[in-house]
Amino acid sequence: MSNSIATGNSPLPLRQQIRNYISNPDAETVTAPWATYVDASASIPVDGIGGSANITLTRTTSLPLRGTASFLITKDAANRQGQGISYDFSIDNADLAKPLLVSFDYTVSSGTYADGDMRVYLYDVTNSQIIEPAGTQILSVVTDLPQKHKATFQTNSNSNSYRLIIHVASTSASSYNLKLDNLYLGPHTITTGTAITDWKAYTLNITAATSNPTPGTIGTNAAYYRRIGDSLEIQYSFRQTTAGTNGSGIYFFSLPSGLSIDTTKINTTDNDRIGVVGSASGGDGGAGTSLEGIVRVVTLSGAERLVLEMSSETNVITRVSSSFSGLGTSGQRYSFRATVPIVGWSSNVEMSNDTDTRVVAARYYASASTANSSFADNTFEVMDFDTKVFDTHGAVTTGASWKYTLPISGIYRLSTVLKFTSAVNLGDNLLEVRKNSVNVSFSSIFNGQQGNTFSCLIQGVAGDILDVRALGNTSDSSPRIIDTASIFNSIDIERISGPSAIAASENVVAIYETDAGQNMAQGGITIVDYEDKIKDSHGAVTTGASWKFTAPVAGDYDINARATPTSTTGFNAGEILRFTIYKNGAILIQSPISYSGTPEETTFSLIVSGLIPLLAGEYIDVRVQQNSGAAVPLSATGITNRIQIRKV
Repeated sequence: MSNSIATGNSPLPLRQQIRNYISNPDAETVTAPWATYVDASASIPVDGIGGSANITLTRTTSLPLRGTASFLITKDAANRQGQGISYDFSIDNADLAKPLLVSFDYTVSSGTYADGDMRVYLYDVTNSQIIEPAGTQILSVVTDLPQKHKATFQTNSNSNSYRLIIHVASTSASSYNLKLDNLYLGPHTITTGTAITDWKAYTLNITAATSNPTPGTIGTNAAYYRRIGDSLEIQYSFRQTTAGTNGSGIYFFSLPSGLSIDTTKINTTDNDRIGVVGSASGGDGGAGTSLEGIVRVVTLSGAERLVLEMSSETNVITRVSSSFSGLGTSGQRYSFRATVPIVGWSSNVEMSNDTDTRVVAARYYASASTANSSFADNTFEVMDFDTKVFDTHGAVTTGASWKYTLPISGIYRLSTVLKFTSAVNLGDNLLEVRKNSVNVSFSSIFNGQQGNTFSCLIQGVAGDILDVRALGNTSDSSPRIIDTASIFNSIDIERISGPSAIAASENVVAIYETDAGQNMAQGGITIVDYEDKIKDSHGAVTTGASWKFTAPVAGDYDINARATPTSTTGFNAGEILRFTIYKNGAILIQSPISYSGTPEETTFSLIVSGLIPLLAGEYIDVRVQQNSGAAVPLSATGITNRIQIRKV
């Protein structure tokens, strides 16, 4: 009998449909190659192998969950923390650096079991690394009521060898029997679908762009909306209770708060009319006249509006906007239905139970044994942060070639602190971050004994390598001596996780740089034109003299900006060099006043950052103010002039 599934007119091998790395998923005949183990007594396993366990793994034919038998884990009435069962497996190259799914049916067949008494872990044999999946705790259930457990994890890019571990994590002294069946470990198909919401009521306002329009008195005013994929659908009806006086303005209709029309998905027609997005109907309650019309999107005062256009009894198209009361007497009724694409919405979203929200983070510092190493003059040397505080994915290789290997694709924040033991003979010092040996970000130039901090965002894929290098520049080639306190000389790396509820595709990220050597005007305030796009998920940036980032969706935005003048030697104490974030043209966050006060400080970076709430359509820009007596150009090196924006 062939092992295949019919697809159309030709059979397709089952192996190509489902890849299960567990060869014995159901204990139908034996329990091997599953085995028990004893690790150190801890809530997290060491490696899930070896030792003589007190818990047992057997097969049971009594009320099996599926087929004729199930696995049975039996724990006695004693603390057995650190024990468990495990299964070794190897993955195909196609599943390197990919999300995999662990799932199984289970029930508590007897005894007292609490949430998390047993947990699921993975062990990367190649890298000697424990991996905690999303969905690690096996929850309690009503006795003999079967449930399904699911956990997801990401494989590493350099390992095919793993171990699945089901671990006794608690110190409970209660006895219980846990029955398992239908175990699966294999490729995880991400579930995507079109987002469709229920109809919701909202207050739709009728307003005007110019003065003195009188649309009459509106009685019934019922508006509803729902989301369908990347678009908003609106249905609206209203009744004019008294005739109004002819107005001269353009009347438009509002969207729910925080939403903006994506005109890139609407065909442009004539003049300021952008496109037809709906149909309308109307009727004169007194005369029995039936009217038809359309809904258009028009650009008005820099924004897009919905405008209703109706035909009169003479079949002349008349905008409600130009003569609202002229379309009928008291009792005139109108209704329309329109669908408009919305900025920041996507038709396919990644569903919440599939979104990867696992923590990926590491913290290391340079211990006393490596902290006193010297740095050659005018040479970038790799920093060896050799002591681990934590590392969720074991992604760091310490030593002279220190590196962090990205375990998962995404955007990462890297932050460092560095301190020298003495300021004697120190000149300009610089930190550099490299990805795959190519520099991607610089710190500002610093000197002296203070703790120097640096932070940047880096986008990468699984397997990319990051390192941090220090440059010392002294007048007498003296070595750089790093302070030995562990609170200094540290590095933090974290992956910025996607949302846990919906739509990973709706993350908003913009990263821009400038290498144009832009002049910062003397005595003025100059908008920095970050003209080189590194990443812009929603095309939200307008470059040029009026550079700005316009929020595509409402939310809180983390803004980090840096600008580096080529020289500040022309500044005297008290002269202004200021860096400021503006929101909608108004000052919002301002850096301290800076000036050159010592001969060594010939160049330094201006940095300003903050968490800023923005509604869709609101914008920010970054400006430099200076009065040194002459224009000050920015550095022509892009990575020293960068802005990073993300919706948190």
